[in-house]
Amino acid sequence: MNTLITGGSGNLGSRLLVPLVRRGDAVMIFDLQNTPMIPSSEHDACRFVRGDLCDRESLERTVREGEIKTIFHLGAILSAQAEKDPDLAWRVNMDGIRNVLEVARTGGVEKVIFSSTLATYGGGLPAPLDIDSPMWPASLYGATKVAAEVLGNYYHLRFGLDFRAIRFPSLIAARGAPGGAGRFTSEIFTESVKNGRYEFYLEPESSIPIVYIDDAIDAILTLHDADSSKLTRRAYNIHARGVSARQLALVVR
Repeated sequence: MNTLITGGSGNLGSRLLVPLVRRGDAVMIFDLQNTPMIPSSEHDACRFVRGDLCDRESLERTVREGEIKTIFHLGAILSAQAEKDPDLAWRVNMDGIRNVLEVARTGGVEKVIFSSTLATYGGGLPAPLDIDSPMWPASLYGATKVAAEVLGNYYHLRFGLDFRAIRFPSLIAARGAPGGAGRFTSEIFTESVKNGRYEFYLEPESSIPIVYIDDAIDAILTLHDADSSKLTRRAYNIHARGVSARQLALVVR
């Protein structure tokens, strides 16, 4: 399978490519950053294309030359940076998904797997969260993800594109993404080891849903591999467990 990962040098992408390469996929990475967050021999086996999601011609050329059949669209401006630079977040997150979908539609791509977020629902989420709960995001990041899901569903209905989205909670990892609102769930461990302390800017009982990064990789591959006849919707939630700032502090101590 010829596979393209947008944002393939990032936290999720540089991990996702490992099992893809191991199972025989020819993987291309489309990213502005050529240094992977998580180095690996599998990354070295991938073809890297330095490209901007806002540049449709570059993306189109990459898909055509690579004869791409599946796109994992992971590239995005995350929540914290999106609030600091909303214009950039809008261009990358909104123009990016439109370009990916258009290139997929016209370039013979069979599947687009989109990395979404539980931030599409907003804050104060009930546990467990009903997948059909109303979506009223409280962040620009969440709003762009909602819009991207809706657009992907439209491309599925209008053009028959096999669009699949997976909504992740905060991903916890030994080296977590620096730009997410839930990055403290990883930073508390790494910063406590490196500096001997970590300071929260949260109420002790503030809670956030988390999932371990390896489980997230398994989930996105499971969604990709699922028989289309078994799917009942275009977007699925991933649940693991909720954890509070107080609980994380107790674990680290």
